This record gives sequence, structure tokens and C-alpha cells, in this order.
Amino acid sequence: MKNDDLQRRLEEWEIDVPDDPHFRASVWREISIREKSPTTDWLREVIDRIANPRLAAPLAIGAVFAVLATASLHGVQSREKAWERMALAYSSSIDPIAHTEHELAKQR
Repeated sequence: MKNDDLQRRLEEWEIDVPDDPHFRASVWREISIREKSPTTDWLREVIDRIANPRLAAPLAIGAVFAVLATASLHGVQSREKAWERMALAYSSSIDPIAHTEHELAKQR
């Protein structure tokens, strides 16, 4: 692409070129960077899509849902372990001998 091509494209798109004297140089620098590295382009597109406000809200909602689901599962497991400990403590306090025999049988 030549400088005239760039000017023609900018006129077609009806874009007002800023008064910045370095604008054209920065445009060409950006074009050369994008042409050199297709991997960077792919990564940049992914980041742009994630940063897009239309996609950011659903991603945030999904992340919140995942955290809540994980916390809920962890809570259920913790509650079950606590009930097991309490049942074990209760059974051993009522009949320590039967509890000891049960634990020995379980280990065999």
C-alpha cells in the first residue's frame, strides 16, 4: 500500500485525519507490525473480543456463576464431613467400646 492508497482509503471512509503530524507514520507502523506477526494478530483479536463490552458482561456473569457453583460444592462437602465427625463423636460418646470395635473391624 502506498501513501496515495492510504489517502484514498481515508477519503472513502470519510475519516477526518487528525492534525497530528505523526499520524501517517503511526498508521504505517501499525500496518507493518500487523503484517509481520500473524500470531500477534490472532492474540490481539482474542483480547479485543474479550474486552468488547458486549462480551465482557456475559463472561463476568459466567465467572461469577462458576465461583458460586464451586463455593456451593465446597460447602456441601464441608457440611458432609462435619456431619460425619459429629456422628463419630456422638457414637463414641454413647458406646465407646462398640465404637472401638467398629473401628477395629473397619481397619481389618
